[in-house]
Amino acid sequence: MSEDRSFSFETEIAKEGEKGELTGTLIQTRPTSGESIELLIKDGVFIDNTSASRKLYIHKTVRMLISKEKAGAPLPGDVILAKGSLKRLEAPVNPGEFDAKTYYRSRGIACQFLASSISRIGRKPYYFRTAAHLLRQRLSSVY
Repeated sequence: MSEDRSFSFETEIAKEGEKGELTGTLIQTRPTSGESIELLIKDGVFIDNTSASRKLYIHKTVRMLISKEKAGAPLPGDVILAKGSLKRLEAPVNPGEFDAKTYYRSRGIACQFLASSISRIGRKPYYFRTAAHLLRQRLSSVY
């Protein structure tokens, strides 16, 4: 019998860098300052590698990071399957340090997923987001 539960931010990601698979719908892509791309995923389901029956339903957005060469060209509306590790949003350690945890939570992001591979397994009709994404890409290549 599978163990299906709703996602609890602090208690469910018990181990740092818990490895597994994440499926969900891509809602936005953004380049980062480094060699990776940020993908925002909604309706995520994380399946732990150690126990295939353990599923975590993530009801908020997941921030996924993947290297540019491994990302391919996903579009908003793509249903993706990614392999990698789930990571908590960390609170600042030093006084005055940027509080990434509060920042991402205010944007509706629950956790991070560091992807090692990604593949498209389906498509949902996100016509407006897809058109906006393609327009943004076109404008950034011109300017």
